[in-house]
Formats: sequence, structure tokens, C-alpha cells
Amino acid sequence: MRNFYRKGEDIYEFESDGSQDHLITDEFVLLTEEEVERHLYPQRFLPDYDPELERLSLFIPLTRQQFI
Repeated sequence: MRNFYRKGEDIYEFESDGSQDHLITDEFVLLTEEEVERHLYPQRFLPDYDPELERLSLFIPLTRQQFI
């Protein structure tokens, strides 16, 4: 599990095992689950997001020789 913190406009990620706790100061604010989702997957929060269209956009169009 990872912990995400905000410091100003920047997002920082720290391991949850406590090995990096000495780097976290009072200036850091722990992000909520929704904020983490918005940071990692911003396309999911767009008003016209369609997962099927995103999946289809990953396919490379076939050439005529490949199609036949």
C-alpha cells in the first residue's frame, strides 16, 4: 500500500511500511481515496469518459493486407 501526500501543488508518494516517515513533515497533507483516484486516473473523472471507447482507442488500425 502506498500513501499519497500533497505539499502545495505537488503530490508525493511514500511507502506505508514506515521506512520513509522521517521525510513527511507537517507541511504534507494526506490525500483521501477520491483524491488519489483523481490523481492516478484523471480520465475517469472527465464528463464524457467511456471505458469502452478508451479500450478501442488502444487498437492499431489494420492495413488492407492485414485485414484480408
